[in-house]
Amino acid sequence: MNSYQPEDKETLREPSKAPEIQPVYTWNTNVNGFGIPGSTIVVRFPNGQEASTHVDEKDLWCVPVTGVLAQGDTITIYQIEEGKRLSQLTTTIVRAD
Repeated sequence: MNSYQPEDKETLREPSKAPEIQPVYTWNTNVNGFGIPGSTIVVRFPNGQEASTHVDEKDLWCVPVTGVLAQGDTITIYQIEEGKRLSQLTTTIVRAD
């Protein structure tokens, strides 16, 4: 007989807080923003490549841009806090200014 273990169910864990991202421009060489210290940030670039980093003790994160950014491109970010599910996706549109 199986016993019900709520802590083992992925759907019952609390989601991570969604990360914040600073505006991104075509000339940027880094993408950066704010998150929960110690958590992992994953950034998905328009070319399909992903980069990850950890949030520092000042709530800051930064990853180098992979590829070339064009106005209107979409960048997607999510955060993973220890013991929690992935955050909701955060997106930003690349600006030309």
